Amino acid sequence: MPVVAIERSFPLEAVRDLADRDASGRAKYAVLTECLRTMILAGNLPAGTRLPTERDLATLSGLSLGTVQRALRTLVEEGYLTRTPKLGSFVTERTQIRQPWHCRFLAEDGKTVLPVSPTTRQRLVIEEVGPWTAHLGPAAAGYLYIERDFNVAGEFSVDSRFWGDANRLSALRSGPVSQLDGENLKHLIASRCHLPVTHVIHKLRYAGQGQEPARLILTALTWSHEAPLYYQEFTIPPNSRELLVSDEIEQSPVIEKST
Repeated sequence: MPVVAIERSFPLEAVRDLADRDASGRAKYAVLTECLRTMILAGNLPAGTRLPTERDLATLSGLSLGTVQRALRTLVEEGYLTRTPKLGSFVTERTQIRQPWHCRFLAEDGKTVLPVSPTTRQRLVIEEVGPWTAHLGPAAAGYLYIERDFNVAGEFSVDSRFWGDANRLSALRSGPVSQLDGENLKHLIASRCHLPVTHVIHKLRYAGQGQEPARLILTALTWSHEAPLYYQEFTIPPNSRELLVSDEIEQSPVIEKST
């Protein structure tokens, strides 16, 4: 999705005299990078925000021009910023999932959830049986199968594979596949199929792939009103981020059927 060049006011106080205020001993570019990243994740720098010029940022923060350039380059590589020639640096427009549940990776502060942007590779109905069958049971109309990639803050991608009863989740089978991009399937199931997730069990295991580093497999087994709802597997590559796993379900609104 292209970045829209929207002029917004930049919260100058967040970076003013950053060099004098920080006493952590970390590299100065890392301090500025974390400051800007935190502002983006918190919504203080919405998509389309134009950052001050590199020289202006250097003056505001009290950091060198080279330090500012390295910090901005890092944020571009992470996917937080996009640089447009002759226009400047803008906060990237991303299709982020609303309230990620199974892929909650934490930033350095141990609290902020990194942005997760899912894109859908394919959606189809299959007859194949597998580990999901033990959880869901036989499905007369087959299983709804959805493959997605979850981009985590531009750092790495998580492979997601989803199985559910095609009849129970029929509302997710229509429309362009791209409509699932950026969507939280749990919330879609609650609003379109009127089947809120009421219980979930997460299982973790490592899986080796030849000479490649082992990947973490996160399995989500879910129920709705004590009936199995879906089976989902996430393949997580090696990374330095902390993954927050919880079986507690947050409440989400359910749209009632009209009578």
